[in-house]
Amino acid sequence: MRLAVSHDVLPYHDSPPLAGPIRPDGSADLALTMAQRIMTYKPASDAEALKLLRASFPNAPLSLRITALDFLNRRRAR
Repeated sequence: MRLAVSHDVLPYHDSPPLAGPIRPDGSADLALTMAQRIMTYKPASDAEALKLLRASFPNAPLSLRITALDFLNRRRAR
């Protein structure tokens, strides 16, 4: 049995990779904007903060939302 594969019908999602220290242009600014949004609304938990970020920035990758949350957590630890 042989499967036919048509590359014309495969879904394509254009999303920049966020692996390692190299980030797409503007992602640092977006992470800072996300962190400011969290500071403005002051969610009670990290889960609520991620929910807020997902609602506010639906096209941002999860890794970028977590970067913003990590930035705030490291800032609070000082």
